[in-house]
Amino acid sequence: MRRGVGTLAMVLVAVAVTSITLTGCRKRPAGSDTSPTSTVEPADVQEWEVIPREQAGLPELGRDELLTQVQKWVEATRSLPSWEAHYEAAFSQASPSVRETARVRMVSAGRKWAVHLLTNPGDAQQMQTWQAACDGNTIRLTWPDSKQAQLLKAGERVGFGSAPTLPAFLPQLPSEDVLRWGVDVRDAFGMLNDPEIQLSPSCTRVDGNPCYVLERAQTLEYPVFRTDEQADRWLQEHAGEELSADGSLRPLIVVDPYAKPDQKIVRTVTARLAVDPNAGFAIVRWERGGGMQMPGRPMSLSPDREVVYRDFRKVGEALYLPSRMEFTIYHATVLGRPEVFQRFTLGVEDIIVPPDYEAGLFEPAIPEGYAVADVPRGIAYTAGEAQEKLDVLIAAAKARDEFYRRLQEGPAPSLEASTWVVGDAIDLNKHKGRPIILHFWGIDCAPCMHELPRLQDQYGNTIHNTREPLFVSIHPYVEGAELKRVQQLVKRQGITFPVMIDSPHTGELSWGRTFQKYRIFGIPGEVRIDESGRVGEIARELVSESSWWVDKGQDK
Repeated sequence: MRRGVGTLAMVLVAVAVTSITLTGCRKRPAGSDTSPTSTVEPADVQEWEVIPREQAGLPELGRDELLTQVQKWVEATRSLPSWEAHYEAAFSQASPSVRETARVRMVSAGRKWAVHLLTNPGDAQQMQTWQAACDGNTIRLTWPDSKQAQLLKAGERVGFGSAPTLPAFLPQLPSEDVLRWGVDVRDAFGMLNDPEIQLSPSCTRVDGNPCYVLERAQTLEYPVFRTDEQADRWLQEHAGEELSADGSLRPLIVVDPYAKPDQKIVRTVTARLAVDPNAGFAIVRWERGGGMQMPGRPMSLSPDREVVYRDFRKVGEALYLPSRMEFTIYHATVLGRPEVFQRFTLGVEDIIVPPDYEAGLFEPAIPEGYAVADVPRGIAYTAGEAQEKLDVLIAAAKARDEFYRRLQEGPAPSLEASTWVVGDAIDLNKHKGRPIILHFWGIDCAPCMHELPRLQDQYGNTIHNTREPLFVSIHPYVEGAELKRVQQLVKRQGITFPVMIDSPHTGELSWGRTFQKYRIFGIPGEVRIDESGRVGEIARELVSESSWWVDKGQDK
């Protein structure tokens, strides 16, 4: 059984608006208070109220007229040249139970932006401060509590953890995509450009206000297959076809040897928007859901996720902005009723346009003594070290990159096993035309052991299931009692994907010859080989003063 879901593209145009200030309560400088004063609690789950158009009291508008008004609200928000926001964010999860809050200050000015985050993972004694800034070229992240820093290239995504950001809820806000980590509601705004969107004959209410409803429904039918060969043939015949207008519906392959010739799977994805004319025709609620009808079963429909915008305030000639936002992810129960799985909430204290930010906000200096992970240059060092030391690390990083460049140019190096614990010996050359995953692990590696059940579930049938990549597990060289430990573990775990023990290597890379060929220094590790037999992108560890590359990399 396979399935996939895509996302909608978003194309929006900007126009100018006036300078604004939205204030919900007293503004507090970031970091001035270490405990949230008002926890953001999500509202109860509510069904969409259905109101006949004649009872809603709304002006009669056609589909195109309504979309034009909504686009004006979107464009007014997109036109903000720069802004500063102070807000409180919260995240909750049902199972396992998780509750986190954060206070955030965010400043955006085109390609430049800055974030100051103070998280509270449920314990006031464990507050963590986190800061990030981008000058348009380089992202600087710092963790003052642990005296660590990281440098990234502009445009790369930054992990904000569970704390949502304002552009995550309002993706039309002018800012880098990097600020949209964690919560993604772009589908809600992408719907506006979908030619299949329709104006519902009914209306709804959000927070007591009557709203127009825009809807889109997509349905796809495809057969139930009696054999794997039939499924493979069907996929080949339909390769490259657009299965739905926006690519959001992908085939769900079901193989049933008892299926009737005319049996089909019916899959539906629905989405709807609520638009409030009293809030400048702003989007105030969005919901996406879906359903599937299997042979002999009724159609099951349930919401998947939704976002609700509340407490809009007029802050300019044509701009209304919300001061409360809630993003909810649902999951279906055994009885088919949706339940809340995760919920992100955000309460805005104030938004200031244009902001009066301090000099150096977007390119702060990293204090001396901080441990720095410099990803653009591929090195790790301590801030304040002499340039001579940095030059040595940079040279070693270049040698490392040159090795991997040569590795990716030629055929993937062969596997050199001392023994195969599971399966027969594998010659990579005999599997060209099929992607291959080389998984490096070790019995004394706790993360490696933790993911074994998942790997077995995903790749246990890798030898026979040729529709998926070939998965090969590679353990460092062991012998005697240690080899017996690995054999017993593999048998106890019921591992059925190929498992090899590397051959011995007596040099600096003592884990084994295959580890040495691919320069694997950390486990678990993964190397992907494409259908042509060439190595794909390899995760590269940063070069530090103690790195193997500093002394040996240029000569090996």
